[in-house]
Amino acid sequence: MWTDLAAQSTREDLLFTLRSAVKTGNAAALAKCFNFAGADVSVTQPIDRTIEAIAGWSNAIVSVSGRSGQGPLEIERGGETLTLNGDWTFQIHIHRGPPPSKGFVFPAGRTPSGEYRILLTVEKSP
Repeated sequence: MWTDLAAQSTREDLLFTLRSAVKTGNAAALAKCFNFAGADVSVTQPIDRTIEAIAGWSNAIVSVSGRSGQGPLEIERGGETLTLNGDWTFQIHIHRGPPPSKGFVFPAGRTPSGEYRILLTVEKSP
């Protein structure tokens, strides 16, 4: 599993780090753009594979869009309620090449510690 290496204190810091990591194919730098806090192995393993895949894309494109909804995300899965491990305020799109190429869309925003990261699903606290 990847470890958190450094914080991004602004949205622009996160986007700079992410774009640099994608451009250079640096999986470790890409991983530090994700908030792994509280995420279990069922979430982190697929993200690990996704990070490795994105790092291998030579012409990847990163873009951003605003979130249209408000409030915390809640997902019901197998009797559990999941949420995101931060305040989701925008989306990050990473495409293999110019759209409409395949790619990923990730929720992003501020973590409870004040950093900007790509957010992951975690079990909602009671």
